[in-house]
Amino acid sequence: MISRRTEWAEGHVFAFSPEQFAVSDGIRTALVVAAIFAAEICFDYPNLAFGAIAAFWTSLCDPLGSNRRRFRTMATFAVMGCVAISLATYGAHWGLWGIGITLFSLTFLCLLTRTFAPSFGPMPAQAGFIAAIAVVVGLASPRTMSGAVTVGSCFLAGSALMIAIALLPLRERRSGTGRLAVVAIFSRLDDMLDSLIELGSQPDPGSQLWARFDTVNRRAIRFSLERGRELVARSGDTDAKQKLLIDAASRIFSALIAIGHSRKASGLPFDPETETVALHGLREALTTALLEMEHDGDGKAIGAAAAKLLELSAGRDELLFRALDRAGAALKELSGRWNENTSAAAGGSPANRSFKIPPAVLWHSLRTSLAVLVSYFAGVWLGLSLPYWGAIATLVVMQPLTGNTWLRVVERGVGSILGGFIAVVAIAIASNHIEMALMIVPLCAIVIALRLVNYGLFVIFLTPMFMLMTDYVQSVDDLIWERVLNETRGACIGIVAGLLLWPTRERHSVADSIAAAIAANLAFASSVSAGGLEPDDLDRMERDAGIASSRLETTYERLWLEGHGRLTDLPRLQSVIAALRAICGSAAVAKLLQPRDSGAGGMARADEYRAISEELQGAVRTSSLASIRDHQSLAEDELEHGVQNLIMAVRAYADPRSQATIQKPAQ
Repeated sequence: MISRRTEWAEGHVFAFSPEQFAVSDGIRTALVVAAIFAAEICFDYPNLAFGAIAAFWTSLCDPLGSNRRRFRTMATFAVMGCVAISLATYGAHWGLWGIGITLFSLTFLCLLTRTFAPSFGPMPAQAGFIAAIAVVVGLASPRTMSGAVTVGSCFLAGSALMIAIALLPLRERRSGTGRLAVVAIFSRLDDMLDSLIELGSQPDPGSQLWARFDTVNRRAIRFSLERGRELVARSGDTDAKQKLLIDAASRIFSALIAIGHSRKASGLPFDPETETVALHGLREALTTALLEMEHDGDGKAIGAAAAKLLELSAGRDELLFRALDRAGAALKELSGRWNENTSAAAGGSPANRSFKIPPAVLWHSLRTSLAVLVSYFAGVWLGLSLPYWGAIATLVVMQPLTGNTWLRVVERGVGSILGGFIAVVAIAIASNHIEMALMIVPLCAIVIALRLVNYGLFVIFLTPMFMLMTDYVQSVDDLIWERVLNETRGACIGIVAGLLLWPTRERHSVADSIAAAIAANLAFASSVSAGGLEPDDLDRMERDAGIASSRLETTYERLWLEGHGRLTDLPRLQSVIAALRAICGSAAVAKLLQPRDSGAGGMARADEYRAISEELQGAVRTSSLASIRDHQSLAEDELEHGVQNLIMAVRAYADPRSQATIQKPAQ
């Protein structure tokens, strides 16, 4: 129920996944941190506080999935963090020169291990990023060589304890995370089906309702599908039925896209006695599949629901019934494979990463390291008592300025402001280490439980917990507002550095997003036109087209929030997005209606669409119409009208002086 209420946020690219609220993870982390704090207080050994910090950070890096993968990732962080904080504490011992060299070099090396692949929601923290924060924290506690070794040993011991507790109990708990991801996917499919039935029952629903169906509904489901795939891909020992359910949901999603696009183009309402009844039959089948997973059924009920759905669509040639036949076939295949031993197909560990460092990571690591260095020494120059606070704020704020990460910066900024006020109040209330530890422990539980739910909520509680932890290690009295000043200063330096140090050219970033969406959608259209591909291959291409369009819509939402209408002409960009969605929907319809072998005419049409794709990509990247030739219409169907409208939309976007107008598709 809660997940359904967050569909709007997902549809507007603010990922919110309440089904991933990890209560057991939060409690487990809080217990470990509490045990270490208790030992530190009982034995009066302050260095154990570094062990508590290490335990929390190790849990934050837990990547989910198989125990083997989790051990490898958390152990890697434990070693990286131990080395980083030991060298940082020792480097700080040598004064400002030692601090400068240590801060820049260690931060740069840690950040080189990061990746910035696009994701569809909050993900576990990366070890390199947390290790870079450990470097800054270590600078606040200068030690000699023996002292640095002691700090590193306590840090490593805290990480080791967290790893042991994380891996030994509740070995199979990760299957629950995948189950809830599947629940979210099917609940959103049900919402999309509700919207489709409602729209189909109205004679003229209006363009706004259809726009919501084509953007919010489709994007929210696409995000939940891809996030579910990522969770399953990490879980080599999870329930293999989750992958089968996600694959079936993806095929049903494709069928709903085709039905919706056909209904919108025709303008005719569903027949309440046949078509609406058939759609309600699909809803019953979705509910049956979900209940079979929830109650560990044998899959026979899914087979019965699929048979009923196939019976409803048997002998009917209308597109709606063809789409329902496809959905029924997906459920029938799911039932047939329900009891297969498909654990190997459930994903397993992702492929090993190459040691090659992408240029984007290299340059971002360099500029972030420089910004952190400037932030730290700006605090020293201003005579502030806590310059490392500003350096941490700069490190946290610095992000690559691309469409896939901008919304993270918004969530991070809002969350940090709210969390900062909570931290100020907490530090003012806490009169000793025991009271501070009592505040830190529940915050640890909340932060870990929320880390996959929503990034903004996560940061709201992470900020005060982190500030309390660092204050626990090095407490400075009566300087609460100086902490706020350092946080503000560091964040401002991070924003300025992001804008001035090798920034991503915004126009180029938008152009790349448009070009990628054009390439994926026209590749799907050309493959459907050519025929001859297996259904699984067409499903994959349709998925790629949907993902590319969703990423372009993310860029549009970001630019709208930023108020960059003058920079990119948002109405024209919106026309390009609408044309791409129409092509994907038309191609989904054509996939259901056209034969496997479309002949020489289909091949010629596919070749023409590939040529159009290259020309349009060149036009958006160069903002010139020189690469676009005049194309003769190849057919009088909806897909062809969609391609011609895309050409005109790109012309209008690349050159606002163009008089191109969007045509209405043939009814």
